Amino acid sequence: MILSAAIVLPILLPLVITPFDPNGLIVGLIIAPVIAIPFLLGTHYRIQGHVLEIRCAFIIRIDVDILRITSVSKTRNPISAPALSLDRIEIVYGNGLRYVIVSPKDKVGFVQSLKAINHQITVSGVSNEASSIL
Repeated sequence: MILSAAIVLPILLPLVITPFDPNGLIVGLIIAPVIAIPFLLGTHYRIQGHVLEIRCAFIIRIDVDILRITSVSKTRNPISAPALSLDRIEIVYGNGLRYVIVSPKDKVGFVQSLKAINHQITVSGVSNEASSIL
């Protein structure tokens, strides 16, 4: 959601301000990649010890204690999140009061890495079979 707005708004804004000025479109086409590239290249998830580090460009920095994760489930929730795909994983932590949505490339491996640290995590919708995730 953030990413789509970051790409579309800079293109459309000059058209609204000056609807028939082609220069506005050119400016929007130049600004859009400048805004979108940090989100595309700067989104990553890393496990450091028992902490899951979630980073999205220079804006989102979330650290989740893996020992406090209660559940991991597959979701296609379009809510704004540090996830580049709609094929996502919802991570619930902190007594079920907080959650974050991510979209790692290797969902099965990602969940297995979390479970290796915290065996108490309940998993639904993500299994060892790659076909169940796609």
